[in-house]
Amino acid sequence: MGWASFLSNLYNGKIRTHSSGRKWKYNSSKGVWKIEKNLAVSVGNTGATGNTGATGPQGSTGATGPQGPTGATGPTGPKPSHGWSGTSLRFQDSNGSWGSYVNLKGSTGNTGATGPQGSTGATGPQGPTGSTGSTGPAWTGGTVPNTATFSSALYYNEWIRSNDTQGAYWTAHGNHFYVKDGADFRMRTGSGNGGVVFTCGNETPRGYIHATTSNEIGFLSSSRGWTFRVDNSGNCTASANITAYSDKRLKDNINTIEDSLDKVEALRGVTYTRKDSGEAGIGVIAQELQEVLPELVHDDGKTLSVAYGNIAGVLIEAVKELSARVKELENK
Repeated sequence: MGWASFLSNLYNGKIRTHSSGRKWKYNSSKGVWKIEKNLAVSVGNTGATGNTGATGPQGSTGATGPQGPTGATGPTGPKPSHGWSGTSLRFQDSNGSWGSYVNLKGSTGNTGATGPQGSTGATGPQGPTGSTGSTGPAWTGGTVPNTATFSSALYYNEWIRSNDTQGAYWTAHGNHFYVKDGADFRMRTGSGNGGVVFTCGNETPRGYIHATTSNEIGFLSSSRGWTFRVDNSGNCTASANITAYSDKRLKDNINTIEDSLDKVEALRGVTYTRKDSGEAGIGVIAQELQEVLPELVHDDGKTLSVAYGNIAGVLIEAVKELSARVKELENK
């Protein structure tokens, strides 16, 4: 049987072949296949290749594959030439032509509302003193009104007189200089301690006369330290030695003190309490010393005072007399 007939019977279920070459037959009444006998099938030469059939319809697109790795970054290109004009920028192309300027700053917005006023700043330093103005016309005298104000120096070749107990007053510092009771000038500081500073040639202080609110008065050095101070009780304190002239060239009738030991024995050293201040002290009684050594007592008509330092001369000679007597006794 030819190939066409064979294939037709095979397709219609009439003949089935097995790999063993045996013949199969389909029993349609029973619906089963049966082997009848061996069937030798010989394979002929391969026929010529038929024409290619028509291309079938395109299948659906498959799923997208995974993304490949990112490639290496390429080198940076050349920086174009550019130019600024304020906040505007322009570039030069490869042909050498310049583009237009582009303002990179946006347009100015509306002015905001004025903020609250800040606190007043610190006062600046005082400016330099202006040049001295020309001298005004000379004043011929007369009574100055109580409210008169002078904006420049007042030159006057006569007495400046006050008809009351007023004087000079410096409003900036509160200092006064005036006569109150007709007996003394009064100098009053604005507040606290104060006095008079002395300068020579310039404003460098050379020394002070100083008074305190503790009723002390005396002298200050140029650095405002006490050099000599007297309190309200008359006690004096000096920051260094107090000396008196004792030069031989200033003296006549110089004689050694005689009977010095007898004079010392006639003196009396005492302790006492001051009636005015209640302070305790040690010394001598001026009236008793005056009877023995009147040269050492000063009488101002009211009170006696003693030159205590000068008693040293009497004591020196008294010690020498005692020393001589001791030596005399030691030689016996």
